[in-house]
Amino acid sequence: MYNSTVSLLLYLILGTYQAFASDLSASGNNANPNEGTLAYTEILKNRPDEPECITANGQPVSLQDICAGSEPQQLVFEVASEETVTYTWYFTSSDGTIVDEEVYSGSENSYTPASDQFGTFYCIASAECGNIQSDGAVVQYVTAGTISGESVICAAPGSEPFIYTVAGATSAGEWSSSNPSIASIDAQTGELTVHAKGAVTIQYAISSGCYPVSDFHITINYLDQIAGNLTACLDGTEPQTEQLSTQLSTEGGAWSSSNPAVASIDEASGLVTPLAAGTTTISYKLATCATSIEAEFTVYSAGTISGPDEIQIGGASAPPDPEVYQFSVTAATPGGVWTSSDTEVVTVDETGLLTMLRAGTSVITYTLNTSCGTIKTSKTVTILTPGQITGSSVICNNGTVFQFEIENGTAGGIWSTTSPDIATIDQNGVVTPQAVGLFFVYYKVGNRTAQKTVVIMSAGLLQGPRAVCINSPSYMNQYYLIEYTDNGTWASSNPAVATIDEYGTFVPVSAGTTIISYTVTSPECGTLTTTQVLSVESPDNSVTRFEGYQVMTEGVNNLISDCSIVGTLESASIYNSEYPYFDAAVWLENGSTVIRVSPYGDFNQPASVVLYFTQQDFDAFNFKNSVRVPKNPTDISGKANLRILHFSGMGSPSELIDPTTITWNAAATRWEIAFSITHFSTFSIAAEATALPVTLASFKVEKQEHTAKLTWISTSEVNSDYYEVQHSRNGKNWQKLDIVSSGGDSDAENRYSYLHVNPANGANLYRLKMVDRDLSFAYSKIQTVTFERVVDVIIFPNPTSGQITINTPGWELVKSVKIYNLVGSVVYTSEKRPAKIIDVSNVNAGNYLIQLISQDGSVRTERIVISK
Repeated sequence: MYNSTVSLLLYLILGTYQAFASDLSASGNNANPNEGTLAYTEILKNRPDEPECITANGQPVSLQDICAGSEPQQLVFEVASEETVTYTWYFTSSDGTIVDEEVYSGSENSYTPASDQFGTFYCIASAECGNIQSDGAVVQYVTAGTISGESVICAAPGSEPFIYTVAGATSAGEWSSSNPSIASIDAQTGELTVHAKGAVTIQYAISSGCYPVSDFHITINYLDQIAGNLTACLDGTEPQTEQLSTQLSTEGGAWSSSNPAVASIDEASGLVTPLAAGTTTISYKLATCATSIEAEFTVYSAGTISGPDEIQIGGASAPPDPEVYQFSVTAATPGGVWTSSDTEVVTVDETGLLTMLRAGTSVITYTLNTSCGTIKTSKTVTILTPGQITGSSVICNNGTVFQFEIENGTAGGIWSTTSPDIATIDQNGVVTPQAVGLFFVYYKVGNRTAQKTVVIMSAGLLQGPRAVCINSPSYMNQYYLIEYTDNGTWASSNPAVATIDEYGTFVPVSAGTTIISYTVTSPECGTLTTTQVLSVESPDNSVTRFEGYQVMTEGVNNLISDCSIVGTLESASIYNSEYPYFDAAVWLENGSTVIRVSPYGDFNQPASVVLYFTQQDFDAFNFKNSVRVPKNPTDISGKANLRILHFSGMGSPSELIDPTTITWNAAATRWEIAFSITHFSTFSIAAEATALPVTLASFKVEKQEHTAKLTWISTSEVNSDYYEVQHSRNGKNWQKLDIVSSGGDSDAENRYSYLHVNPANGANLYRLKMVDRDLSFAYSKIQTVTFERVVDVIIFPNPTSGQITINTPGWELVKSVKIYNLVGSVVYTSEKRPAKIIDVSNVNAGNYLIQLISQDGSVRTERIVISK
């Protein structure tokens, strides 16, 4: 029975302890016993009935709380028995590692737990008559636990609370701070809110026994707001520094600037030096803190105005609307106000966009109103413009001069004309007519040029045949009035020989001669008349215009004196082509015989050509030119000078051809000049000197943007005086550009150069006239440079009464198209995108000039006839 009773008691004790141990574990009572309080808690047990021979007078009772470090008090189990009683104490640890371990057995009814024994104790009192078991007494460790959290913290105004926790407390407690003005802590949650720099001690205390408390010391690094002036102005003077501070922050931090190019700051003192417009973030950081406090620092500056000191506007190529130029400010604060000191010269909008109005000077200013005052920056700009050329567009060629003026333009520009052979102009704008024709007057300031179309009025110059065959096609029978008004009257003195209509188109009627005249009445010049004798010939039907290899001609026009053969042609490529035909025409132009050969289809056909010229043709050429072609069949030097000038279509000369053979045919009394070509065009007599007064090592002409640079090198000069630089558009009419002094007598290499600043659009021919001291001279070879952008222009139909079509492979380079009448008035201007097809049905009948202006400003001029 004793054993069964003990077993039952052990079972009940163990069950009770296990429940207690579970609760105790959840309470965290495995804390350090040196940091808390001990207490004994009574746990009642269900025991079996006590034997009558032994009774319990008292159970182990709860002891008073004792502070940490005190020894536990005795546990006493008092029983009453007349027998000898043995007391056996058992211990089960709170962590379950020791279960019912006998810790004492003897006659003493008390037991003092050791300082590290935490768990449940009970006692069995045994006598001979039986035994009795005490209630369980629990020895529990009471502690405020251990505080966890940061011992050094960094905070700033508005920082999130810092969370502190406690581990191992045997019961719930409350938090507190030693200095709530520095940092306060929520009593329940342990959330610490920082208010200032310093140090505090936080505590966690539980209300048990002697109120165990856990302490935790915290050092607070506090980052307060940055104080001081956070703006600065730069006005071109010495920059003003600004002192920043953070008085309530922890000392010893470092200052920094996120953009030192805007403002720098002394790392230790916080002294800011503004440097450029913009914003930068000023930071104050403690070495022990990951975060910093920041403030935005703004530097205002009017900066520097960017833009040219001089702006060129106006000119012939300028747009119709006022020209603009974008100014800007560099290193400046945006939001300023732009102003101009003279709004009649230039205005400026809120973005700095200048609108130039006339010549003059204005001060452009950018002004900022800021929190640190008004600051500004300025720039003086000068507007240069050629303005407008004022004066009559019609000048009479009667020996008088004419004065042009500039309106709203910059003084000191350069006057020039496109055709000094038609009219010259001095630097006062005074024009002296030289010949009949249309030209442009230019006034140039910088790279802008004002332009005015001017016509030298006279009887004009008739361009057309001097002799024709009576059966020539009608489309070949046309006279043109070159560079003159179209309000005149055409007439034929002998209508029985030829009639002429109001457009200059004539009809041969019978063999004979007639005088073709053109008369015009001008308010400036009165009545003016120009004439030309026309000879109508009867053709010899037994011959053709050209003899050739299986080829034939379609028409005959513009003969020298009759309808005889003027040459032969051999071309297998023409014979094998789809159209084995060509036209041939002959006429006189400024004393030179001109022959045009025009195959049908492709012009790029190779051929062998022999041209026939009379001695009269050569004599007429020599009368007009200083370099001579043969004066007679035995003139060897004349043969050496003879060349064929090859033109591209009706346009500018493209090359000088050195003939293969030059033969005098005594039986036919004619000169026969043979040469080969790769494409067809127009040909005329030319001459090139073969003897030079100096020895030229080289003579070159090169384009330099819109100018032509001539360079030549001589290796020997004997009795040399000067070089005359000459220019021509057609290889026949030469104009003196300038005189360059030579080195005199020299065997050394001499280098020369000349810059032609105003070459013509299209082909420009240059040669040197080398003059000795005795005034003898010789010519260099001809050099050519082309400035034309729009080439091979074909305008058809011409004449026209409705539309014209412009065909050119360089159409994408055409900027605009204009049509002028012969007094210089514009009758048509293209839109921004010029059209190839132009309707001229509403334009009066007459002769007109059509201009194609290229992107680079070069101009191509062609002639058209509008009929009704």
